[in-house]
Order: sequence, then structure tokens, then C-alpha cells
Amino acid sequence: MSSPIFWFLKEPMCHNVKISNTISLNHLHPSKWRILEVLHEHDSQKYEGAEDPSYASIQLTCAEVGGSSRRAFMRIVMQIPFSKTEHEDSAVRGKQATSTTFRTPGFLAFMTFAKNASTVTPRFLGYRDDRQGSSGPVPGGFITYYAWEVVPGKPLGDYTGDANEFWTLDKDERDKIRSAFKDTFLKLTSMGILPDCPGPSNLVWDSDTETLTWVGFWDCEDIKPMPWKEQWLPAFDLVHVPNNTWVDSSWPGSTLALDTSEWEY
Repeated sequence: MSSPIFWFLKEPMCHNVKISNTISLNHLHPSKWRILEVLHEHDSQKYEGAEDPSYASIQLTCAEVGGSSRRAFMRIVMQIPFSKTEHEDSAVRGKQATSTTFRTPGFLAFMTFAKNASTVTPRFLGYRDDRQGSSGPVPGGFITYYAWEVVPGKPLGDYTGDANEFWTLDKDERDKIRSAFKDTFLKLTSMGILPDCPGPSNLVWDSDTETLTWVGFWDCEDIKPMPWKEQWLPAFDLVHVPNNTWVDSSWPGSTLALDTSEWEY
């Protein structure tokens, strides 16, 4: 098995993501951000002939330059060579450069949130489209920077699907969260977007303002607006249930009645 390639953490791209470097954005509003932390890199390398270009991305934590105390997450998305062409010369790799800028599902989700003035997702802070120089992985290929706010609060769960933080709270606060969950779920799905395999890790609760925010849109899916169903509560571990009969009753066309009499709230 070949070793993974870290596109941003080697020459020449490593100079772009050094701590304390600044990155400027010019859409939607001009802003400048200083890198505080390099978080993780994602690789979506494909074989030649794929419908979408190969790309890699890296996520950063940043602070706004200019007196603001705002913090942001920033993602850089960069075209990379198709698999098995990484070691070709720059002229060969440059021929893979796309004429248009590729948009990831996460970027498109934030554009949708901005267009709809979403109040249930992090604020989209801006982006910048650029092209790689002659020493880039794909000379002339796209490289896009975009940022969204770091929202206050704590995630209600983790990637196991358990809402561990949620169940440490008292019942009054849990009731408030469930009410906010229904409201924000309807607002989010009305925009036609839901995180891929959503769960409590996608929910951030700010107890000071009693605000629930949806996060985690790197992988997301386009959906049709959904009506509310009580089955969404156990799906996000926001109630404890004695068995999984709620799953059967949630299938389209199911005639099974939903029994919530033994649900623990």
C-alpha cells in the first residue's frame, strides 16, 4: 500500500499554511485572516477520466486581522493531479487544469446558506478563487479559500452517534434543545441541505443564548424539504428508546403507529 500524499504539508504548498500566515478573501466581503492552527487534510484523488477533478483540501483555524476578535474555520480546496500522474512533469500536469473552478458540496452549501440568510448554520464569511502557480501540483489549476464562523457552544455528541453532552444536561435544558432541534431542522431542510449521515455531532448548543446551530457540512447531500417526524429525535439520540421499532414506523408507506409511551425525555 502506498503512503498517503499530504499535498499541503510538503513543498511548495506548505508555505501557504504556515502558522501566522495571512490569507485574504475578496468575496462576499473583503477580509484578512491569520492562521492559528492547521487541523486536517482531506484527499479526493481520482483516476483520469473521472467526472470531477481530483482535489485536496485542508482545514485551518484562523483569527480575523484588524482588531476583531472573530474566529473562523477556513478550508482551502486545491486541484491535484489524477492518480498515477503525480510525478509527471509540470507541462503534463498543467494540461489537467480545469477552465472553471470546481465547487465542493460544502462550498455550495455555504453559498446556499448565505443566499437564504440562514440563522441555523455558521455564518459564511467569504471566499477567494485563485489559480496555482507554475510550481503547484496542477499549474494553472484551481485553488479556492473559504471561511465560516466558529460558533459558540458545545457539540451535543460525537461521531459514534451518541449525544453524550446532551444527556449531561438537566431535563429543562434538554426540552429546550429538542424544541430548538425541531425548529432548526425544518429551517435547514427547507433549504434542501442536510449533512451526510447527520447526528448529534452536527448540533452545537450555546447554553448562554439558548441557540442551536447545525455544523459539519464538508460532506452533505441535496434533499427535498422534509416534514417533521418524531422519529428524528431518537435518530439524533435526543430521546432514549426501549427498542428500535421507531425505525420501522419511519419508513415511507409504513402503517405502523409510532409508540412514544416509553420514550425517556
